[in-house]
Amino acid sequence: MIKNTVKTVKNYFDLQKPWALGWKEWDNWHADTKSARPFAYFVMETIPDKYDDFVKFFTKPINNLRYAIRVRLFDRYHVINTGLNPGYSDCDTRMLHGMFNMLVDFVEIERAWLHVAFSKEERKKRKHPWWSLGWTRFKAFRDADAGIAHLKWEMTLDSPNLSPYDQSPSQASSAREIWELYHWWKVVRPTRPDPYDVSGWNEHCESLRHRGLELFNFENETIEEKLRGKECIARSNTIEKSYDEEDEQMLIRLVKIRKCLWT
Repeated sequence: MIKNTVKTVKNYFDLQKPWALGWKEWDNWHADTKSARPFAYFVMETIPDKYDDFVKFFTKPINNLRYAIRVRLFDRYHVINTGLNPGYSDCDTRMLHGMFNMLVDFVEIERAWLHVAFSKEERKKRKHPWWSLGWTRFKAFRDADAGIAHLKWEMTLDSPNLSPYDQSPSQASSAREIWELYHWWKVVRPTRPDPYDVSGWNEHCESLRHRGLELFNFENETIEEKLRGKECIARSNTIEKSYDEEDEQMLIRLVKIRKCLWT
């Protein structure tokens, strides 16, 4: 009897709240649930929110001070780090590296934090520094494995095996695009063959040096060597152009999902 009563009460207050939704989807869920089940919504959503507001009245000043120190000294979100080595780089290079480096930070820092912030098991397993979580969070940690794990979980949110309340197709689609861009920047792009190797230009230059000739001193080159050099340069230019086009297309894809890069 008691068990049945407890189960009935539990079912009554179960709002079947999804694990993840998009911003507008959350607004719709709150509006629909509040309209359909006002009392249960008041107990399970409104009261906890009011309690949080009460607690934050005392904790907010401390958190604000901690945050002010953090974003000025450690996690400087107002600064774009290109990740390039010191020295001059053209604007287009700084733009490409700066934007993709932000994507890397998003995956390895912000998504990694989400993966462990609400899971005691993950925090215990990964053992991040004491200064990177909770009240002592003065600097974000970097954990590529945790960020990737969170993305892969997000990719499953459109699975038909999940209940409609646990699904988020838009989030799954965004996660796949973020993963593809991240993987391309971290794995695919760095392993692209050197255009001068693929075109044969480096090999051509080495053969000229072997004969004791200086580069671009065409006077002592044979006709065959001159022709081969032109062909190698043409091939390398074609390859470099294709790389530039690939970089541009990936940069465009990144810009198109910029609204999804928030935590």
